[in-house]
Amino acid sequence: MSDYISKYFKTHHNQLATREQWKSEDANGKPIPWMTYSALFQLEQFDFSSADIFEWGGGFSSLYWAARCKSLNTVEHDPEWVAFVRDRHLANLTCHDIPLECYAEHIDSFTQAFDVIVVDGHIHEGMRMKCAQHALKHLKDGGLIILDNSDWLANTCAFLRSQGYNQSDYSGFGPINNYPWCTSLFHKGELKLPRKTRSPGFVPGGIQNVRD
Repeated sequence: MSDYISKYFKTHHNQLATREQWKSEDANGKPIPWMTYSALFQLEQFDFSSADIFEWGGGFSSLYWAARCKSLNTVEHDPEWVAFVRDRHLANLTCHDIPLECYAEHIDSFTQAFDVIVVDGHIHEGMRMKCAQHALKHLKDGGLIILDNSDWLANTCAFLRSQGYNQSDYSGFGPINNYPWCTSLFHKGELKLPRKTRSPGFVPGGIQNVRD
């Protein structure tokens, strides 16, 4: 079984190469967020082409979202990742170079609301809890909050649930890491992001069959 699993992740996700090269990419070398594959499969069900997105934590995820959404605002404190994102010169992507002391609060400088808010990036000093707290007043009705490494952030998850948000957990392996973890999606009431015409689509490595 272990040989099969190793072959599966190599063939359908190129996971070993992501660890060796430290690049969050799919099997075709395209950038993907550093989240679990099961969460990414779920996110691929939605059409983000009209969405305004805000994310804490820039990098390969920024390139992924920019290729799919109307506008993306990314907050990043690490100069190397700021340069990585800005050097792509993507018209719909703005990367904000923000020190940690202003990191969580930077979203308050926006008057617009967002369809999707990604809580990722810096995870120490309770930062993702602070980001989640600031995120709530900037999320559109029917919008989506994505919290990565949620298995390490039980208090942040509990806070979001206490505010009326539904939590869906997607655990398993993803790029780069050699261990499974969890990415969670939160929404309140009806999720208003449109789904793609063909959804969910075939699972990578699964049997491609049509029965209806």
